[in-house]
Amino acid sequence: MKPTTDEVLEWAREAGFERHDYMLNYPKELERFAALAYAAGAAAMKERAAKECETEAAVAVVNAPEDYQAGREMGATVCAAAIRALGDDDE
Repeated sequence: MKPTTDEVLEWAREAGFERHDYMLNYPKELERFAALAYAAGAAAMKERAAKECETEAAVAVVNAPEDYQAGREMGATVCAAAIRALGDDDE
């Protein structure tokens, strides 16, 4: 979800920008910047979570039947793909 202009301006104030600061004269540009930063952070978190799933897929369970291990790998792979696809229809 993209941050609102009011949220971005509040974040700018919290970061130390004052009303007379140059950047606050351009709220739409600041909002776009925040949306880009938010999207970059969200993409990084999705990738990190997906890689955790892939790492789990590679872990072999000792003394587990072969079909159990195959199911774990498939589930973890599907999980990673689903995480990467999160939000694709929103963007």
